[in-house]
Amino acid sequence: SADYVLASGAFGIIGILGILGRANQNYLGQNTLEFLRENGIYDELNRVTGLARRYTGRFVLPVDLKVELEGNVHTMAPEQINEHPDKDRINIYGLGQQTVKRFKEVISNSQTIYLKGSPTKDDKEFLQESRQIVDQIVTAKQDGAITILSGGDTYNLVSSFGYNPQEDFSSATLAGGAATQY
Repeated sequence: SADYVLASGAFGIIGILGILGRANQNYLGQNTLEFLRENGIYDELNRVTGLARRYTGRFVLPVDLKVELEGNVHTMAPEQINEHPDKDRINIYGLGQQTVKRFKEVISNSQTIYLKGSPTKDDKEFLQESRQIVDQIVTAKQDGAITILSGGDTYNLVSSFGYNPQEDFSSATLAGGAATQY
């Protein structure tokens, strides 16, 4: 069993909806709901919510998110998104610095770290937070942690930051979903 699950990307959004927005399906706005439904991710809401409730304290949700609205990037807490008059037009694409700070703390105190998927959108406005998290994971490996990288997109992300997945991680595989299920 895992000591912590750092919920980022679509997984983090589903976790927020399941825990904070359980009584309000539109908690994070229509753009978010449409994205989750179009990509078949919304169907995981009950399963992720169950995990988050079962492992309260171990399931670390984002406390702030980087969002795009009308071409401008903002950092907002989930509650701020919910209360925003234009929340239906907000696009959630990344993690805010408070979340990155918390994730880095957990990573720095971990002995085994598994990374699957990008924590943020693959865009220059949002990649700096992914970079900070990947940097912390590589540092953790240098300090003796076992680090596992899974999935082609994650492999490419790490490579784009100048890391060699085969050398800078204890183990790296292009298998994403299959490796996670295993």
